Formats: sequence, C-alpha cells, structure tokens
Amino acid sequence: MSKVNAVIYARQSSGKEEESESIAMQIEKCMELARKRKIEVIATYNDANASGRLYPSGAESIADQDSVFQDWYRKNTAEKKYRPGLRQVLEQLSRIDYVIVYDTTRLYRPIQRSYLQNYVDNQLIANSVKLLTLKEGESNPSDFSDSLVTTIKSHVNDNQIKLTSEKSKAAMSKLKDDGYYATGPKMYGIRYLGGKDRAVEVIPECVEVIRFVFDQIILLKPYNQIVRQMNSRFAGRCAGKGFYDSSFRHIASQPFYCGYMYDTQGALIKAKQMQGKEIITYETWEKVQRIMSRRRAEPQRRKSLPHPFSHLLHCGYCGAKMIVGQDGNKEFYHCFRGANINTDANCRSARVTINLIRHSDEFVGLKASVAPLLALALYKEIEQHDVMRMKGHELEKLKTDLVACVSRLDAAASAYGAGELSLASFQKVEALLNGKILKTKKEIAQIENACASQNKVEERARQFLLKIDDLMADRLEDHVFEELLRGAVTRIDCFNDHLELKTVYGDFTLERFMKGKFRNFPRFTYKIIPVDGFKRDIRKTKINVTYVYGKHANKNLVVDLEVMKIYAQR
Repeated sequence: MSKVNAVIYARQSSGKEEESESIAMQIEKCMELARKRKIEVIATYNDANASGRLYPSGAESIADQDSVFQDWYRKNTAEKKYRPGLRQVLEQLSRIDYVIVYDTTRLYRPIQRSYLQNYVDNQLIANSVKLLTLKEGESNPSDFSDSLVTTIKSHVNDNQIKLTSEKSKAAMSKLKDDGYYATGPKMYGIRYLGGKDRAVEVIPECVEVIRFVFDQIILLKPYNQIVRQMNSRFAGRCAGKGFYDSSFRHIASQPFYCGYMYDTQGALIKAKQMQGKEIITYETWEKVQRIMSRRRAEPQRRKSLPHPFSHLLHCGYCGAKMIVGQDGNKEFYHCFRGANINTDANCRSARVTINLIRHSDEFVGLKASVAPLLALALYKEIEQHDVMRMKGHELEKLKTDLVACVSRLDAAASAYGAGELSLASFQKVEALLNGKILKTKKEIAQIENACASQNKVEERARQFLLKIDDLMADRLEDHVFEELLRGAVTRIDCFNDHLELKTVYGDFTLERFMKGKFRNFPRFTYKIIPVDGFKRDIRKTKINVTYVYGKHANKNLVVDLEVMKIYAQR
C-alpha cells in the first residue's frame, strides 16, 4: 500500500504578539489528526498576519482581474496583498494527497463573488488533492456536493463577518459618543489600563513634555525650534528615535489632555476616561488651537522678530494688505502694491512705524500708542464667558434636546431600513439632525466649561487690572501683546494723517502726530475710574485715555467696560 502524503497549512489573521502560538497550535492539532489517519506530513507552511481573503503569491494576474477583491483591498489597510505560504502549498500539490488545515477558513475566507475559492479549488482538482480539516472532516473539491457545501459555508462566513463588523462598529461609535475611547487612546503620554471602566493613566515622565509643547506655542516660538528643544531636553521620553514635527503637532492638537475628545460627529465632548487627570486646562488647549489655526492661514513669518500687526494693517487708499519691513531695529509696514507697483503717492504716505529707535517725549510708534485698546480683548473674553455662564439654566434643556435629536435620527434610520422612507428623504433628515446634534453638543461643552472655569477667568481679570500699568507702558511680553491685540482689533486702515481701527466693540479713529516730515503717533495719559465704588472689578470700570498732540491734550478715547463699548469723546 502506497504512502499517503500531505502538507499542513496554518494561517493567523491577527497582528498580535500571540500569533505564532496560534499558528503553532493549529499545526500541532493538524499533526495529531495526520497521525490518527496515518498520513505522512512532508511539510508545513503558514502565513502570519494575513487575511483569508488574500490570493497566494504567484496568482497576481488572477487577483488583478478580481474587481471584488481589488475593491475590498483598497478599502483596507493591510500591508500584505498576497500569501507566500499558500503559494508553497500549491507548489507541492503534485506530490501529495491531502492539504490539512484546522478549518476551511484557514485556507480561504473569500468575499462573495471573488475568484479566490474557485482558483484554489481548481488547483486541488487538477492534482486530485483532497482537503482534510479538524472541524469539517474530509472534503473533495471535485465532488459537486462537497464543493456546494464549502461555497455555502464561505458565503455564510462572509455574511457573518459583515454583520459582526457592523455590530462592532456600532458599539464602538456608541462608546465614543458616550465619551470613551473603546480600545484606548493612541496618543503620547497616555497608557490604557482597560477594565470595566476602560481606565487610562497619565505617564508621569511625559507630563512635562506635553506642557512644554503647549507653553512654547503660546509663547509663539517657531515649530522647528520647539521640536529641537524637545529632542535636546527630553531625550529618551519618546517611543522612537526622537520627536518629529508630526509628533509635536499630534500632541498640540489633542483635546484629551484637557479632558475632552471628539465624538463620531466631530463635536467636542467630555472625555470620561480623563476626568480628574487633566494635564492642561481647556483654556490653554483652546488658545493653542487658535494660534495654530492663525499661523496656518498666514504666510511664513520672519522668525527673528514677532510681527503682531501682520494681516491687520491695510492701506486706506487701495485696500491692500501692508507688508512688514525692517530698517535696522526699526520695524515698519508699507503698501508694497500701491507704492512700488502702482507708484501711488497716497499709498506711499500710508506707511506706519511700529517702534521708534530714538526716544521722543512727544510721540511714539503705533505699538505703544494702541496699548489702551488691548483692554477690549480681555473684556470681550469675560463678556462671552458671562453669556455662556448665564445659560447654565438652559443646560438640562439642551441635553434633553440632544437626546430627542438622536432619537429622531434613529427613528429615521429605522424607517429607511423598513422601506418607509426614501434614500433622498433620509439623507435630508440625516443632514439636518446631524447639524443640530453637532451644534447642541458644542453649546453644551461651552456652557459646562464656562461654569467650571469661572474662578480662573475672574482671577485673570483681577490680575489684568493689577498689571494695567505694564500694559499702558508697553511692557508686555510679545506673545501676550499679540494675543490681546488680535482679540481686540480686527482691522486697521492706514492713511496719511490718521488710522481707522475696527475693534470688537466699535470703530475708533487715531490721528497721527504730525511734526515736520514725521508722521508718528501720540503719547497718552490714562485714568482708571471705578464705577459705584467698585475697585478692581473690570465690569465696573472705565479707562479714560487722553492722547496728547504737542501742547494740545485731546481727550478722545473712553473705554467704558461697564456699558461694553468704546467711543470717541471730543
């Protein structure tokens, strides 16, 4: 009696560390089956971390013509496209009687209407090779009944995978909408512990790195400089060889560090896994997002000096944005298009000096002259915070409205699934409700954050008034000045003899200090006037500013924070 020969094939689709043990287990069970059947195993082959939907190596021409397979592959991120282990099995078919596998899905798990199963089965039939499995027993691909059963099982498996995948995605989405990362957040400095509450912990040695990134962005440091300092100061605190621009940006964009996350609709919600473990404040994260968004919108700026007025200054005559220039240490803005291209004399006269090199007792540069307007930025922040805080009583109603919108969306989806609603109607309802859901979630997050950060905002307002002299004397740090200027002023139109400033509380005209060939800006005096005896309360405060033009003192600016407006007074 001639020997019965076979090869064993094992496959593991997981990319986890235990994959080799799983393959080893399959081979061990198959060897045991071969011994019972007195079959001699001449070789064992395997494909680790490979999907059962992949073709064997050497079948590229067939796979290229399989549109169903190609469409599936494009939608997946698997690095492998073919199975070299399966190719080795097929090369041995002329020498064997059986291919032994743990179950049929180890050999193939084809997508419906894919050619994979037919291709492999035809190779087995051509060599009169049978299939032997632990779970299903022996089958002959050339036998119609066996082939039909295998095909049906493959289709059932494929449908089961789709159903399981859809259920899994739905469960993951629900967890994310409830404020949880289902499998742990994949981000720097966070370790996933798991358990029923899906707990995470902050890695202590990474906290300093994360805070450093946010602090440096607020200080308006160049991104490349931040990355270099991360690598020099925190060597060994990263998973790879060092920090890169991508890792820096990933850290800077993560709301998880301040206790928030994005849900499936892109709305910002509370991250329940991070409550009580916040590394930075929400205000810090939000400020960094504003800075990074602004820097993305602006062209490359000079790295040696700050330019807080860039994109604010426009020529009052032609409307063009004015560009920065440097004369030694003196910084100025001029209308390049009007003055240099159109050679317009008016555009040339729009030039603005930001800082003076030689001290003058009569006039200053624009930076020092607009200092009183910076107060508007802080008051705008307090006003917006107060508006959100006053909406605290609406919080429960908003949450109820959110639940109602989600329920309506689920009902619409069920109606569409039952054929009671057309696709066009469902898409219209879905777009409308998703917009409402996103807006409501954003408003809930803003109100909750305003209520939680009330004390911090009040303290910042008190510190502002305590340091008002530093602001008026132009002694602020560059990044603080730029933040306040951008928060107070939206546009400045420059003319020969005056500037028109558009602020968050109204427009203001600042006349230039004209003396001979010089067209600079006036110095000023100021007085803090508490209203109704309220000292150091920014909501009950007026700032009277007197701009001085030579021997004439014109009291032409009042910042009245109590009535929330700025107005000129002659």
